[in-house]
Amino acid sequence: MINTKLLTLWVFMAISSLMVAQVPSTVYGLARTNTPDYQVFLATIVPETGVATNISPISLSPFINLTGAALDPYQNLYHYMAADTFKSVDLTTGLTVYSAQVTDGLGFSYFDNFRFNQSDSTLYGLTRTITYDTITFEVTSEMFLASIDPATAIVTRISPSSIGEGFALAGSAIDPYMMVYYYSTGSALIGLDMYTGGVYSTSPFLLPDDGIMLDNFSYSCVDTALYGLMRSNYVTPVFDSLIMDTVEIIDSTGIHLAKINPISGVITIISPYAIASGGYSLNGSSTIDPELRIYYYHTGEAIVGVSMETGLIVSNAVITNDDAEYFDMMRIQNDCYGVVPMRLDPALTITNPALAQKIRIYPNPATDVVQVNYSGSIISVEFMQYDGRVISRFQPATIADGIPVQHMEAGMYLVRCVTPEGVFVQPIVIL
Repeated sequence: MINTKLLTLWVFMAISSLMVAQVPSTVYGLARTNTPDYQVFLATIVPETGVATNISPISLSPFINLTGAALDPYQNLYHYMAADTFKSVDLTTGLTVYSAQVTDGLGFSYFDNFRFNQSDSTLYGLTRTITYDTITFEVTSEMFLASIDPATAIVTRISPSSIGEGFALAGSAIDPYMMVYYYSTGSALIGLDMYTGGVYSTSPFLLPDDGIMLDNFSYSCVDTALYGLMRSNYVTPVFDSLIMDTVEIIDSTGIHLAKINPISGVITIISPYAIASGGYSLNGSSTIDPELRIYYYHTGEAIVGVSMETGLIVSNAVITNDDAEYFDMMRIQNDCYGVVPMRLDPALTITNPALAQKIRIYPNPATDVVQVNYSGSIISVEFMQYDGRVISRFQPATIADGIPVQHMEAGMYLVRCVTPEGVFVQPIVIL
């Protein structure tokens, strides 16, 4: 007997791999100058050589916020924040397409740590409110998962209530398969359900003995893992004559490529030894090449490539740009391109589990016709995209001989059967 669930997953992964191969692995970011005045340009960089080339013919803004960046490969846009303005830049021309002040519809709002989710083409981030009590002088903060419309910069809360008070500048990541947004509090990795805005997981960082922090984490669609840089402090015992006791003095730091289990919080070191010492740029300064299996970060002066398999440095190039001095907020064009969610929206799941034993939808994958076999009466059959949008609806009289699907684009869909007994939803692959 064929396991259709595993077969569907295999075909889904194969389709995703084909989609990734069709997109260039170009690394984009923001080039900055500090002299003679502050200017920002969209640019590309060759990681192996460190050579950055400006795309923008003119400056996009006088500064940037280190609160996130996102690349939309479908609309050919790069998004970033400049003060309280959300800006979208065309990847080809380097010119601003959208520029608007961030608002929640009522007034000024924050939108931080944002990322683009390739599986539903939505920008997700954290919005927060800060309240100051003039009588008690108490400051309170609330934070919510939110999305933003890049054309208007209007922020929409997803979380029904506050999910925290703040975040660390360690980066953020999206698991597009499970539809989970991850951010760091500094001591824990928090996963947020992108369907409901609620907390999906809370995992305190379980660091090795000499580890102190995991920063700059990014999600890899190739092996569905979260990678980042683990910092370690190395100390030397020194006798302090003032207190007449031995104290530990930090004399150096070490950096390792590591990955984290988002459910358990366990951090596993990949690098067999420290690949660097000193520091690195935070937040928007890491990206993953899914084809080469390389994790890139930069030190402020150089872009460093680390093998995700061995944890060793495979490239280390000083960043050079004839028209700028710095290169920030790196994002790669083919990262997680073309993926679809594997975890469904809870609102679209089976409302009557007993129907799972009565309804059969086949073949899966399908190429020409899909059959719906059910002994009872069917009110309607709908084909939906993973965001819940209905693309076609069929009545009982039209499905007796099967539902033609040869006109549909290849990909993964949801088939929703509405019956007097309830609703049944099943994923299906169209080839």
